[in-house]
Amino acid sequence: MNLRTSARSYIAFVPAPWRFGATYLRTSRWLARTEFESTEQRDRRASTKLASILASARQYTAFWNGLGIPGGVIGGDAARNVLMNLPTVEKEQIRDSLDHFTRTDVPSEAREYLTTGGSSAVPFGFYLLRRSSREERAFVHNIWRPLGWRPGDATAVFRGAFVPEEGRLWGFDRYSAELRLSGYHYTAEHVPHMLQEVERRGIKYIQAYPSAGVLLARLVSEGVAKAPPRLQGCFLGSETLLPWQRDLVQRVFSCQSVAWYGHAEAAALAYECAAGCGYHVDERYGIIELLDARGQPLTRQGESGEMVATTLREQATLFIRYRTGDMATWGSAEPCSCGRPGRKLLMIHGRVQEFVVSRRGRPVSATAINMHNDLFDHVLRFQFRQHEPGSVDLLLLPGPGFGEADRDRIQQEIGTKLGEDFDLNILVVSEIQLSPRLKQRFIDQRLPVDQFAVPQIGQGR
Repeated sequence: MNLRTSARSYIAFVPAPWRFGATYLRTSRWLARTEFESTEQRDRRASTKLASILASARQYTAFWNGLGIPGGVIGGDAARNVLMNLPTVEKEQIRDSLDHFTRTDVPSEAREYLTTGGSSAVPFGFYLLRRSSREERAFVHNIWRPLGWRPGDATAVFRGAFVPEEGRLWGFDRYSAELRLSGYHYTAEHVPHMLQEVERRGIKYIQAYPSAGVLLARLVSEGVAKAPPRLQGCFLGSETLLPWQRDLVQRVFSCQSVAWYGHAEAAALAYECAAGCGYHVDERYGIIELLDARGQPLTRQGESGEMVATTLREQATLFIRYRTGDMATWGSAEPCSCGRPGRKLLMIHGRVQEFVVSRRGRPVSATAINMHNDLFDHVLRFQFRQHEPGSVDLLLLPGPGFGEADRDRIQQEIGTKLGEDFDLNILVVSEIQLSPRLKQRFIDQRLPVDQFAVPQIGQGR
């Protein structure tokens, strides 16, 4: 047992939320105070913080110094105009010149180096402040609260590449009150035992990647496993959540769910509205813009484009106008019935790579292929894969009850959805490859997607 693990084991006996430290407590209380402030208050707060971030970027980073950020104090109202005139930045730029985007005034002992492959599969490292993880925990816990969760409530974790002790399927982390289930054993053989352990411990909340949540729900609906009877909520994050996935998980587990969008770079956060109005963009965390294929800003309800993020959190590596590679659609700008301020996203559609391309060069998004019926009820996992325009493989990992009738129906309905300029090849497989963190891509796109226009989100054939 290393020193950090040993310390966590002792701290675990301190009641939550105090065990998470002063930074967590301070951030949690601030989030509670500002959760329902007015839109005007939120805008002023974000603009003032943005001015501070831009001033730090100009003074302490080599890249942003001299790129149009004025010297001296930037007025809060002017900060957004300054931001809109700055260039956007790609992940590869930061990866290849990390020192140019990292603040020189942050001492090495105050920062930590993180690496992520992310959903783009581009290896990427950057620096966050050491306190960042405690702030992040507070932001995520704030998203969970509307479902009744409180610090100290245990959760069952079906996400990540957790490896338990040899011969076991799970381990319990007292510090975070998490029952962590082995991500390498989400199978018909082992999932029933995992859900029995969740029930035995009286755990009321599940954390899961959407793909893992769907797999659990499939096994329960097929009678292979039993749903824990006292579940109150499912927390679904780190993968694109499609509407049918949300509906399936809520129906099978008879509880509410909440999803959120974020990334390791800590530049943007959006979370599902409890009133069902889309995703709230949390401008206490970061600013989100949507850009079209030409890099022009999109602002109207219903417009879809790539998300560009600017952090409003003090960090070591500054992500300003950072192209996330993720697609979204603006929701209504009207005040939300839940009382929370700010702009909403109607849908978050995932990676730019999350579309397939027809023989005529017509891109079709993952959302457009979304099915709202029982088409995949006998399938544990599925994934689209494309190597050439107009030809798409659909990999199916069969579940209990799967047969030729299911295969034929999937061929017909998905083929119709894609259109006549696609050839659809159904492949029944014994395994679908996951990422190193055991995430699953909806579309494994092997084409150079930057050669094609941004797809029309939500429109199929």
